[in-house]
Amino acid sequence: MMALTSLNRANAEEVRGETRIVPVTGCRASSSEEKSYASKLATEVRSIEAMTEKLGKMTINELVSHFAEICVAEDEALLHEQYAKFNRLFTQMSAVGYELIRRGRDARLELQKLHRHPNLQVRLKAAKWSLGVNPVEARKVIQSIYDSKFPPQSGDAGMCLSNLDDGTFKPD
Repeated sequence: MMALTSLNRANAEEVRGETRIVPVTGCRASSSEEKSYASKLATEVRSIEAMTEKLGKMTINELVSHFAEICVAEDEALLHEQYAKFNRLFTQMSAVGYELIRRGRDARLELQKLHRHPNLQVRLKAAKWSLGVNPVEARKVIQSIYDSKFPPQSGDAGMCLSNLDDGTFKPD
């Protein structure tokens, strides 16, 4: 019989006199924890659906402006080490990016307007989201941000360039 460690005792079961390790398929939460999680998840789904509906009604110029506003807010959140806020803003920025992708190549090309924005975060995110439609110009923008050595955007730009070069990141 196998010796059980404290890590696998919780997911062990007795089968025909043998102890077997059973894969853990989920956490064991109390009923109130499960209801709380389900409630939070449902709220998040409704929020995403509402955001998607709102974005679907915006013009391309409004989407590009909204993208820039979100990126400026991301930059502020990073500056003040507000990572939970940054994560929420990243989700919003991604939703705008995917809406532009949904609308086609010409919509994504509009992000090029932001390649000369005064805020590094706006330039970086616009360049990353436009790599799939204008890779040469977008890469130049990312390279210039990397060369600026202004953290944290220069670090993000460096990782992006590295991931492009080794094939880890393949823009769509």
